[in-house]
Amino acid sequence: MASTYSDLKIELIGTGDQTGTWGTTTNNNFSVAISEAITGSADVAYSSAADVTVTLTDVNSAQTARNLRLNITESGAGIGYTGNLILGSGCQIEKLYLVNNTTTATKTIKNTSGTGIAVPAGKSMFVYNNGTNVVDATTHLSSLTLGAALPVASGGTGTTSTTFTNLATNVTGTLPVANGGTSLATLTANNVILGNGTSAPSFVAPSTSGNVLTSNGTTWTSAAAASGSPMVFIGTTLITSAVANVSFTGFSSSTYIAIMLQYQGMEPGSDVNNLRLQIGNSASGYLASGYYSNILTNGATNENTGSVASWKLTDANVRSSTNGGCNGIAWVSQIANSSTQPSFFSDTSWWGYAPYTSRAGGPLDTSAASFAFTQVRLFYASGNINNGRVSLYGLKAS
Repeated sequence: MASTYSDLKIELIGTGDQTGTWGTTTNNNFSVAISEAITGSADVAYSSAADVTVTLTDVNSAQTARNLRLNITESGAGIGYTGNLILGSGCQIEKLYLVNNTTTATKTIKNTSGTGIAVPAGKSMFVYNNGTNVVDATTHLSSLTLGAALPVASGGTGTTSTTFTNLATNVTGTLPVANGGTSLATLTANNVILGNGTSAPSFVAPSTSGNVLTSNGTTWTSAAAASGSPMVFIGTTLITSAVANVSFTGFSSSTYIAIMLQYQGMEPGSDVNNLRLQIGNSASGYLASGYYSNILTNGATNENTGSVASWKLTDANVRSSTNGGCNGIAWVSQIANSSTQPSFFSDTSWWGYAPYTSRAGGPLDTSAASFAFTQVRLFYASGNINNGRVSLYGLKAS
């Protein structure tokens, strides 16, 4: 009976065959075939720019494809060739290989079919031929100890230190935007930073005091705040104990074309009183004699003399009581009769001998010099204001 061969091409002697020579065959099986499969190493030479194919045939003598380790070399036109090491005829068996690629280019070890495994230049890899395709021999290690730090190019840090990278000592230059940096060594003080794609960021300077960050539809700029409501709250005063008057100072009649006083619960300190309003400025103080003319209260002229130093907002029936005192509003406008002189209008309700309402208004006589006011106050004709609240608002031109 003729001999047969295993996948590794170990010769299997037929029963009764090779009388007197079977010892030589058996020795070759052990010393060559089995030795190559377990510990053998064979060179696979690339001497031209072409793929190399290795095969297995039915002999138990030395064969490259049977060896555990395939040592890939290059010479001549094969130097730098990126190609395949093909496991050809007879090699479609289950077998482990250690592939040592000593060349300067990647070599892919594969069957005649399948994608195979690429072994980088200068690297060694364990691969496994499953009879159809060549795959990684191992995909998991429970532990691994490296003799040196894993380099950055391989996904490591390049150092055995457990301290994270110190940007002050381990990094030079500026970190680019693409890597999470700004590409800048300094950031302009007190400026707003604007994103700029993959380029270094741009900046918006504060510019004029009071400016706000404003969108122009494309980017951001420093610009004056857009006009909001023309009515601006200036201040408020809460009265909880007796005071002679409630005053507001420091506003500018060039900023506001009018002011509005809102008063609530203005309780006088004595009966039979009237609430009055007076204007002034920092240069002249409160107007002592303002040439007020044709001041009307409820349709009747009650003041038309130049000796009057304040406007009357009510008649003399305001009483000291717990019924709420005066409530109302008074407007003072900077412009009257086409001049720069003030005029006023008020609407007030109060408790006298019965509930009362008064509407009053009138100008500063235009024959007098123009008068720009920057302060205003409310007071009763006699006595104090015991309780109440007064709030001041300014009306802007735009």
